[in-house]
Amino acid sequence: QTSLVVNKMRGDLAVSGDILTHKEISDVLKIPLVGVSPDDDKITAGLTLGVGQSGKAFSVLAANVRKNKRKIYDCTAKYTGFFGSIRRKLKRIL
Repeated sequence: QTSLVVNKMRGDLAVSGDILTHKEISDVLKIPLVGVSPDDDKITAGLTLGVGQSGKAFSVLAANVRKNKRKIYDCTAKYTGFFGSIRRKLKRIL
């Protein structure tokens, strides 16, 4: 069976509606979602291994594959609410 992993999901852009969410991508493609990998500057810069946002997302993805589950890491969580709106604005500036 074919499954979908959304790579480099920008939670800030998904919350603001600038890009499709992982669920919307899965719905449009009609492919079941098995995991999401967030866009993470620390991974891009090679500064972290297995920790932080990406490490958690990959752990969830690995458990989904191993146990045939569909728990999805929420890349948008830190971009919701009052402090999330500040993070979104800072992310756009930087």
